[in-house]
Amino acid sequence: MVTDADLGAEGPLAVYCNPAFCAMTGYCRDEWIGRSPKILQGPLSDHGVIGRLREALESAADFHGATFNYRKDGSCYLVEWNVSPVRSSEGGGYPLRFRAARYYGKSPCRTAAGAVGPGPERDP
Repeated sequence: MVTDADLGAEGPLAVYCNPAFCAMTGYCRDEWIGRSPKILQGPLSDHGVIGRLREALESAADFHGATFNYRKDGSCYLVEWNVSPVRSSEGGGYPLRFRAARYYGKSPCRTAAGAVGPGPERDP
């Protein structure tokens, strides 16, 4: 996935995704482009990790982290990702985009109590 570098209220918005991302999340390219990755967050998403990601984006730094995300159908999955700024060919300066390489496990989500579940229903 690639997003723009606008860190406004919505956060960066998607400008590209590959077929593997679509298969992992359940969103087709046309419904994903222009949306915020925030729509993948839910009750089991680790807000501490999300906060560290936001800090890295604000400082245009590389980031590595893991948390739970949610598919379009509401099911939850563990995601690990590396995010890096993409700069112009001249280098330096504010990033033009952010690139995220995502990896995920097929394990079901577990709550703090250890219960396994698909996650709550979510709006597309």
